[in-house]
Amino acid sequence: MMNLRRVPSPRSQNLKINRHKNCTGLKSRFNFVWNICLVSFLISLPLSGFALKNQLKNNPSPYLAMHGSDATAWQTWGPEVFKKAKKENKLIFVSIGYFSCHWCHVMQRESYQNKTIAGILNKHFIPVKIDRELRPALDGKLISFVQATRGYSGWPLNVFITPDGHPLVGFVYLPAKDFLGFINRIELKWKKNFAAYSLSAKNAALALSEPAKSLGAKFKATLGATLMSAYAQAALKRGNNMSGGFGQKTKFPNVPKLLAVLSSLKNKKNKELDDFFKLTLEQMSSQGLFDQIRGGFYRYTVDTQWQIPHFEKMLYDNAMLADIYIQAAKHYKNPKYKIIALRTLDYMLKEMLHKSGALIASLSAVDNKNVEGGFYIWHDTLLTKIFSKSDLKIIKLAWGMNRPPPLTDGHLPVIAYTEIEVAKKLKLDLNKVRQVLRKARKRLLQEQTKRVIPKDTKLLAGWNGLALRAFSLAGKMKHPKAKLYQKTALGIKNYLLTKLWDGKDLFRARTDKGKIGNASLQDYAYVAQGLYTYASMYNQDKDYVLLKKIVNQAWSRFYTKTGWRLADNLLIAYGGNDVIVSDSALYSSAAMLARVTLQLSLKIKDNEMRDRALRSLNISLKELESDPYWFATHIRTIHDYQIGRLAK
Repeated sequence: MMNLRRVPSPRSQNLKINRHKNCTGLKSRFNFVWNICLVSFLISLPLSGFALKNQLKNNPSPYLAMHGSDATAWQTWGPEVFKKAKKENKLIFVSIGYFSCHWCHVMQRESYQNKTIAGILNKHFIPVKIDRELRPALDGKLISFVQATRGYSGWPLNVFITPDGHPLVGFVYLPAKDFLGFINRIELKWKKNFAAYSLSAKNAALALSEPAKSLGAKFKATLGATLMSAYAQAALKRGNNMSGGFGQKTKFPNVPKLLAVLSSLKNKKNKELDDFFKLTLEQMSSQGLFDQIRGGFYRYTVDTQWQIPHFEKMLYDNAMLADIYIQAAKHYKNPKYKIIALRTLDYMLKEMLHKSGALIASLSAVDNKNVEGGFYIWHDTLLTKIFSKSDLKIIKLAWGMNRPPPLTDGHLPVIAYTEIEVAKKLKLDLNKVRQVLRKARKRLLQEQTKRVIPKDTKLLAGWNGLALRAFSLAGKMKHPKAKLYQKTALGIKNYLLTKLWDGKDLFRARTDKGKIGNASLQDYAYVAQGLYTYASMYNQDKDYVLLKKIVNQAWSRFYTKTGWRLADNLLIAYGGNDVIVSDSALYSSAAMLARVTLQLSLKIKDNEMRDRALRSLNISLKELESDPYWFATHIRTIHDYQIGRLAK
């Protein structure tokens, strides 16, 4: 295992509670209730009860199937879990993770395969394992809960829920010793005083419920400009002008926020914001977030300088990053951005394209030898063996490998110096340097054929919607592979419409074992956006008829008088519907649905659709103005609509 420091919240800088209007006071009441609950869990307990049987063996989800041989008797999420919990008066222990998550693997080895810990979970709780990629709405709700009560969140996400469906207490990764003590204390306190804790959990959940209050379908004429100005200032305040990006501990791509920055720059010049945006694009593509050998982006880096990534590669990250680099290439007329976009798409074609025409979900952070980043890291011993001394001097200088390796298992190539800079420093011909680096990249790719990286082969509707948009955009670029990108976009579109859409409903995903999971608001929004992009780019008017059906179905299922339902049948009782949905690592599903609805309404001249979308956006304006950073897609949509750019 490489010597990486563990960050307490892999995703925390991307998170914000989907708060309701006027909830500042509610948050303090919420925290007060939870402080009372959490202070009490301090004592340990002997064992009692009886064990369950693990239900995950051969599950169609690769992540859940991976837990099928755990000593923990994992149950599948559903009404039966709550019936059993009520009958036996037990807390439900929900653990959420995903296939490519490093710390999910660690906690599995340390705790869930530990017979002592598993024995306690099986006797005193109802343990449930959830694939967050199949239930993003449930994951989002519980992420918000842990963020609210802990101040950070991430994966693996672990939450104890009362039999009535109210979250009680949650946490992220814990070492086995700490986790053992934690579950013993909780079981004892629940057994002694379950009625009080049930009531506290219920009251805390109710504190976050408040109905939506739309201001109507007409905006103030200056609203978009005002909100975008506030957003630009917030982005600069939170941005790092030395290394780019947002955050002071870890660095995520944050595409939704960066797209809002680009939208602002397209409409109004701002040198400071422009410099920050270009610096961020440069750092993301030249340092450790981007795979310099194979192409494609990792999920995030654990440091502020973009050097050391967590090595999972996600379909959604790569699709969204290809999208923003395509847009940046067009805006700045910069071929470097185009190269990064196309290298990312080519990576997706090589590593993620399924025989069905859709793209798989992710590649794991750990290799088949259980080494995080083992597939991508290069040890000096191997480098010395496969390269000559003269070539290695060029390679190490160019790729930052002429210093002590930052990882115990070796070097991760980054762009330390450009080819021109290397040639000058070593007093070599530029063509020689280029030739050496080109051959070196090819040689390392050959070495990687000896290595194995596990893949999660789920075909997710929403994430393929993001990929459909990216390949549709790329198919219109002047490039020898443009027709290939168009063909790929068509293949994704056909898969979505023939395998995941049954004429009435979307399904969340498919594997070789069939359809799994019900589609959420996120799926409908991202699929709709991808279909709209394809139809508008390739003049497929017939697609607008089907798109309208999908969009209307989404509004019917997920939008109510009290706000957004993120999915059907969440089963938990926490926070009610969401009046406004913030961005995270992904676009706000509500804002994205409103955006594509506006785009479609303008295209087919449907005023009813337009007004419905506008009413959903014209809400919580005080929160948007005072805390705009978290609502980038919402603000970008209002801004682009008011300046007439939305349909483009």
